[in-house]
Amino acid sequence: MADTGQMCQTFIPLLSKDGRIVNVSSTGSSLGGYSKEIQDRFRNPKMTLPDLEQMMNEYQEAANNGTESRNGWKTQAYGVTKAATNAMTAVLARENPGLTINACCPGWVDTDMGSLMGRPPKIPGKWKMPCKWNSPDAKLFRSGWSKDTYQTWLWSNR
Repeated sequence: MADTGQMCQTFIPLLSKDGRIVNVSSTGSSLGGYSKEIQDRFRNPKMTLPDLEQMMNEYQEAANNGTESRNGWKTQAYGVTKAATNAMTAVLARENPGLTINACCPGWVDTDMGSLMGRPPKIPGKWKMPCKWNSPDAKLFRSGWSKDTYQTWLWSNR
């Protein structure tokens, strides 16, 4: 999350007035499995980047001590960092209303990281992500396989 955040903050001043940032998220970013307190902190509509950095420092300390579960965190760092990427994306979108800043999930694809268990689309190249890139309303879509159809989500400030 730190490198993604640094990259976004570096490029934001360089973007044109109708610039866009799309961060890649994951179904692993689901907030299920966290304590209610941590879920609420991730969902806080007034979260700031320093708030998020504090959360990630707390997670890192818990991970270093092997106390993630006891402290309300998931035990897989990948999901924690993707949840943090989503929270960071929401903060940046709120702080930069003139830009389109969003996160999307491409789905579980056939890669070494996915243990070669990802599923390609039924007809390669024929699926589309249900995104409204310039919608005036923020949209939240979920992702996952449902009866051989992949559904994905997008959060956007536009």
